[in-house]
Order: sequence, then structure tokens, then C-alpha cells
Amino acid sequence: PYNEHWLPLFPLNTVLFPGGILPLKVFETRYIDMVRDCMKREAPFGVVLIKSGQEIGLLLYTSDAADDSLRV
Repeated sequence: PYNEHWLPLFPLNTVLFPGGILPLKVFETRYIDMVRDCMKREAPFGVVLIKSGQEIGLLLYTSDAADDSLRV
């Protein structure tokens, strides 16, 4: 169930810095559902990299691109 205090997380093998652009090719159903839900609610999700036991992350806001891809 939705909880406004939870932040959905998208684990990736990359780091995104503030102001950076991250083109996503989302193909797993659970992440497609997560991103769609965030877009519907105009809510952020987190991109996280877990490296050497430490989590590094950033809030992302989504928008539709002219070519139907997803911009974050």
C-alpha cells in the first residue's frame, strides 16, 4: 500500500549527480509499475548504488520526453 513517507528505490549500477540526466530503459515489470505510479502521483523515486556496503542515492522527478522516453 502507498505510504507518503516511503521513497521507492531504483537500484542501478551507476551514480547520478544532482542536475544530471539519466536515460532509463525500464524493462522489469516491477520497475515499470513503480515509475508509472511515481509519474501518476508526480512523486520522486530514488536511484541508489550500493557499493562496499554503503548506499548512495538521489531523489528523482520524472517527466515525459517528446520521443516517449522517460526523462528523470
